[in-house]
Amino acid sequence: MEIFLSNYIGPKKYTFGYDKFGESWMRYALVNPAGDWFSYAETRQAENKLPFIQIQQDDGNYVKGNFGFKAYNSIDNSVKLVSNGSFNFKLDSEL
Repeated sequence: MEIFLSNYIGPKKYTFGYDKFGESWMRYALVNPAGDWFSYAETRQAENKLPFIQIQQDDGNYVKGNFGFKAYNSIDNSVKLVSNGSFNFKLDSEL
């Protein structure tokens, strides 16, 4: 899994098509069997619901939120829907 969110301004819901985060992406990849699915926004309309990431907490120590996206694999033209994704991770300083 890979999520890149450009223009991050803190906890809120980011809906890529609506917020125009054109440099942002979500990705799901496998090594075996090989597959690489990238997210895309189907429309720039306000009712667009995917892809999104919602940052619920970012206090400098922990980042918590959820996400969902539809992703396309150009190798075999398959589509995957990633739903009910969640994360809660701790940020540590470098050692």
